[in-house]
Amino acid sequence: MTLTIALPPETENKLRACAAASGQDITSYALQAIEEKLQARSSVPIDEILTPLRQEFRESGMPDEQLHDLLAQARDEVRRKKRGLQSP
Repeated sequence: MTLTIALPPETENKLRACAAASGQDITSYALQAIEEKLQARSSVPIDEILTPLRQEFRESGMPDEQLHDLLAQARDEVRRKKRGLQSP
């Protein structure tokens, strides 16, 4: 895949300097930086991602049953949209 992005001049300068310092061309360095960022993101434990949501739920005072119903409604809506149907 080819991707074209517009970088602010300051970002471009930093990118060029980092690539040069590592002995890589700018394209290879940028690809490596993107891959590292994606790898770091994908290795975040699910509990770390869910912690703020769990805390927000606790603070809301919403009963478990109400949360279950809310999530089931959202799930069903997504399924309807995937099938190309309008929600009732």
